[in-house]
Amino acid sequence: MTLIHRIRIIAALAWLWIGVGLNWAAPLAAQTATPRGPSSTVIAQPDAEGSYHLPFAWQGDATVAAAALATTAPPLQARPIAGDFTISYVPTQEGDLLRVLPAANDVPGTLQIVWRLDTTSTQPPLPAGATVTLALAARLYSPTGTAHAIIGDDRGSSSARLDALTWTEVAVSRAIPADAGEVWIGVEWRDAPRNGWLELRDLRVAFVDAATQPALAPTDTPTPPVTATPAPPTFTPAPTAPAALATPTPLATPTPDYIVVTATPTPVDVFEEATRVVMATEWARVLGTATATPDNLATPTFTPSPIVVTETPTPGNAATATRMALYATAVAATTGTPTPLPEGAIVLVATATPAAQAKAQGGQTGQTGQATRTPTPIFVLLDDVPTPVVQATPALPPALIGKILFLSDYRGNPRQPTAMVIDPDGSGVGIMTSNVFYTRAAERDSYSADKRFHVYALREGGGEAHNAGRIQLFYDDAHYQSTRHQLTYFGGGTAWAPAWSPARDVIAFVSSESGNDEIWLVQPNGWPAAQATQNEWEWDHHPSFSPDGSQIVFSSNRVTGQRQLWIMDSDGSNPRQLTNLPFEAWDPVWVKYPDS
Repeated sequence: MTLIHRIRIIAALAWLWIGVGLNWAAPLAAQTATPRGPSSTVIAQPDAEGSYHLPFAWQGDATVAAAALATTAPPLQARPIAGDFTISYVPTQEGDLLRVLPAANDVPGTLQIVWRLDTTSTQPPLPAGATVTLALAARLYSPTGTAHAIIGDDRGSSSARLDALTWTEVAVSRAIPADAGEVWIGVEWRDAPRNGWLELRDLRVAFVDAATQPALAPTDTPTPPVTATPAPPTFTPAPTAPAALATPTPLATPTPDYIVVTATPTPVDVFEEATRVVMATEWARVLGTATATPDNLATPTFTPSPIVVTETPTPGNAATATRMALYATAVAATTGTPTPLPEGAIVLVATATPAAQAKAQGGQTGQTGQATRTPTPIFVLLDDVPTPVVQATPALPPALIGKILFLSDYRGNPRQPTAMVIDPDGSGVGIMTSNVFYTRAAERDSYSADKRFHVYALREGGGEAHNAGRIQLFYDDAHYQSTRHQLTYFGGGTAWAPAWSPARDVIAFVSSESGNDEIWLVQPNGWPAAQATQNEWEWDHHPSFSPDGSQIVFSSNRVTGQRQLWIMDSDGSNPRQLTNLPFEAWDPVWVKYPDS
């Protein structure tokens, strides 16, 4: 083959590769619009179901101020009524979401994120005379204020409330008047608190011509038809956008809210029961058959007490026997034949307690006498009572300040780990004679230097038994005696093992939000958190700050696949391995407080 032939073949392959690349990039270009000014419109077509997915594209940085939303996420625009907000784009496996956070407003803020259509709109045109349906999934944390999915026009608006901490599907519809000059479709969040957050995904808008839809009043909010949810468009951030924040695991199906009702009280006597029967019969005649019990109605079941049956007394005379017979007849006439005892019922028959039998004096049996008892002492001499020894809590040895304590399987049993000590330069490895000082230092790490703040992990929603929420970080403020200030708001992972910096208000902790167990950093009222470490498959655990707050020691299975100790700078840079022991080492604590 000549040189000319080779050049021609290479040129043909190059043109083929360019053509394939252009064809592959075409769909991406259709989804990622060219940046335009606030007054421009990005043209998008509805999907096979006739729904428009919002936003049409995401252009630019992953987090923008609300004022920049019109150029970043067309056709959406933000209309802040009060306060400042930031809006972030977060791609996830369950669908790309928008995260809305108040930007440290001094007072509760109010924001609208809407798609505005007017008489100048062409693709799509103003839906005058049509029915507009907005469907979305949302979750939020807003102790004060309210959020709604909203559709409005010149005459008024229709809305559906957003009030769940877990992902919830919401839909709202509105019949737009034929003479409407403006329509806005989106979400409104009023009186948003500083520590609140709102996340949205799968925003879909459908326009239905009035000729194909039953007549609706402008304020009606009908249930939209059930259709298969189309896949949302894939957003492609510009190269300046930061890496995706998280790849959350699928959320559990929310547990339905049950309505607990108490059981009907047992009638006092046969006459009350007969009255109830007559009343129930009259209600059925006047009102009809009662509505079936809904599925979420629950009646608490109590553990029954044993059924105690006394022996039927023998009538003392003929008059008593006649009365007992008449009573039994009345019971049978009003309530029917007595229900037999249920199978397996515990029946106790009351019997008389026999008189005590004891040996008479002289050891002879068969005679009734008084039983003897062991005498109870009236007092005990003080000299005979041992003095309890109060064990004083040992003070933390000053020699441990500045050293790193950690756990290990030095003795070959990881279920009963051995506490050890090491210097920050990797020298001076030793075995602690007890785990007491390690435990105290680890507990002290969750407090600020002045012990004003205490950070801890707790299931979101108010307790370990609340299964609907994820495990997040909270902190208490001893100065103001306030509790449960939420620090993290992860949607896909959990957070645990927090440590408060001794130098400033920064908390290092572990989270699985990214799909790996990584170390993150967060400040009070400084959400979102920053990811300090990033691995491919390895994990990092149990961070602890140095006494001056400039470094963090942690355990990781990097390099060797076995747990060892690592140190990095407090911003996550300059990681280096501290130990390479023949046994595993984990959960380090950098000792820094004499009051541990």
